Amino acid sequence: MKNSATTQVVLFLLVGLVFPAPVLAAVTVENVINEDIYVTLTFNGFDPVAYGKIKANTEFNATTIPQIIVSNLAQKNMRRVAWGYTRINYDDTESSVHVAFHLGGSDIINFSVNRTTMVRTYQVSTDWRKFKVNLTDEFSVDFAQHFNVPLSQWPKTNRTDASGVHPVYYYESSGEDLFHTWFYFILPATAMNVQASEDTITYEAPPYAEDLFLNSPFLILSAVLAISIIIVVYRKTRA
Repeated sequence: MKNSATTQVVLFLLVGLVFPAPVLAAVTVENVINEDIYVTLTFNGFDPVAYGKIKANTEFNATTIPQIIVSNLAQKNMRRVAWGYTRINYDDTESSVHVAFHLGGSDIINFSVNRTTMVRTYQVSTDWRKFKVNLTDEFSVDFAQHFNVPLSQWPKTNRTDASGVHPVYYYESSGEDLFHTWFYFILPATAMNVQASEDTITYEAPPYAEDLFLNSPFLILSAVLAISIIIVVYRKTRA
């Protein structure tokens, strides 16, 4: 009986060595929408060993995630995409990693202006969120699995800050990769008539100053006046 118990303990230890305990961690992704999207990802909850491996992985850096996104979109023939202003920070105290970058381009976010009402209508594509990133050779986060549900089915709420009340789409998920994840799309406080269809957010916003200027009759009058002045000056120089 004693030998049997000892054998079970040895087998348990061997299994633990061959199949180490999975890494449990949390990921929060916030996307602030304006003229582009400011994306921030916070990975936390790692044990010190896992955190050390991520920090030592030179293939995971500030540009890794935006490059994956751009590559995925290019495979869908979506090439009007831009990214920049990337940064990555490691917090040794909290064993957390923070990644941030800007994502834009007309395949991500575009707008049109109604010349009658002067209202801007924005369309924001969110399908780019479905990507997978390797944090080390041993584990990765599959956002495509976590957030495959169409955004139109995500809950919608509001978030209040100093600039006003922002409409927010959000989703919470736990996947087979054993990461617990949250994803937020935060719209401007000025957003009106917010709707979602599949993975596209549509909303309206007040016009910018340049919209009003370009639609102003004073622009035409200024152009006519400028042409008239050029003609007068030309005639005088020719006289």
